[in-house]
Amino acid sequence: MAGRPKGSLNKATGFIKDVAQRYGAECVGILYSIAHNGKRRDADRIAAAELVLAYGYGKPTQRSEFSGPDGGPVPVTVEGADEALERLIKEIKGE
Repeated sequence: MAGRPKGSLNKATGFIKDVAQRYGAECVGILYSIAHNGKRRDADRIAAAELVLAYGYGKPTQRSEFSGPDGGPVPVTVEGADEALERLIKEIKGE
């Protein structure tokens, strides 16, 4: 089998992860101090607060909404679905 085993990290990724974990608490402290520093721009304070929340609680899920023509349902076509359904009905009926 060539290469790394499935799911294992390469050495560079492992090193970066190790360094990030080693200094993570310090970095969160820096972000916290920026978020609470009234002399900073509001945009900087908001960005720092968002990062602290994202790392502490996870990023919120982004909602996506799709619609078809004129706001209607999205048409979905599955190749062979009709034939498969007909075969299944015949099997159930014992035909």
